[in-house]
Amino acid sequence: METLMKMLSAASEGPAAEIQTGNPPVPPNVGITPVGDDPGILTSYCYLVELSALSALYTGIWELNTLKKRGREQPYNISIASEASQAFADLADAGFQTMIGSLAGSYNLSSAVSNSYTKQMRKTSLHFDFLDDLFKSFNLVSTAFTQLDGILSTFTIRINQVVRTNITGGDANPVWLTAVSKSFTDEGFEFKVHTVVVDRELNVEKFVAKKDKLDQIFSYVTDQNLQAFGEKTCPPPFNSKSWFKCLIGRRFSHE
Repeated sequence: METLMKMLSAASEGPAAEIQTGNPPVPPNVGITPVGDDPGILTSYCYLVELSALSALYTGIWELNTLKKRGREQPYNISIASEASQAFADLADAGFQTMIGSLAGSYNLSSAVSNSYTKQMRKTSLHFDFLDDLFKSFNLVSTAFTQLDGILSTFTIRINQVVRTNITGGDANPVWLTAVSKSFTDEGFEFKVHTVVVDRELNVEKFVAKKDKLDQIFSYVTDQNLQAFGEKTCPPPFNSKSWFKCLIGRRFSHE
């Protein structure tokens, strides 16, 4: 319980605090709402923010249970080269398992799509090229990409404190994992991305029915309710011309 509390406390303070504890930063939550002032949209968005906090709790529980099965008492440390890749892999898997398992009853499943691609990219255009490809179906307003770039820049600056890691574990065919920030040089490199997009619609009635109980459990573990924690880990929503989504736990890597 103590380890879980420390993980969630660091997550609520941001990537810098998580890095200091040796834990991989939880992927940023991104909220997207349609242009307009419909109060119903704001209410629904607040539910998703609260659910993102619950996702962080279940992700931490899943991750610690995985470690327990391996006989480890503490999470892998991202500042240790031999442990960094496993730390990120465990976090990504725990987040995914949370969405398709622990939180599955709170959503109505619409679709799930897995996609992989490889691109030759320039460092100076990395962020906008990546964001444009990842969010092109969301019909975002133009200013949203600048906001998204700010979130990605902050995240990668923190990740760059992590040791550059050969995720193959051998020297014959090394594959190096690190985070790439925007650069003032225009060096080219190969960018490999794998995304899993799970499209779900929040079942408001089910969530509201058990929200008070979930709030009590979450407050017991973190000394914060779902809303307070969610507001710390979710930036203000971005505007779209037509979409309303809350993206939780997107993951990507590059070589």
